[in-house]
Amino acid sequence: MTDKHSDSWEYECIQGYCRTPGAEGAIVYGVRVCFPDGSRYEAEDVDVCPAVVERLIRRLKKAQPAACHLPDLVEDFIEEMAAGG
Repeated sequence: MTDKHSDSWEYECIQGYCRTPGAEGAIVYGVRVCFPDGSRYEAEDVDVCPAVVERLIRRLKKAQPAACHLPDLVEDFIEEMAAGG
């Protein structure tokens, strides 16, 4: 994984299934970031609404973080949404 942000990073909203006890199998959405070297970062269970994940993607594109900060930024976003953001 490359650490320095590049405009050639590709972001996409991905669909998966929740693994949280009591909600197994529910459709959830996450984010995938593909790096030029072929590696990628994925956060699979961000929200049940793809529009919310698209908002996260817009935020990440604007912020242009280093790859090492992606997990923290996604977690912060999830916490913000849980708090009513």
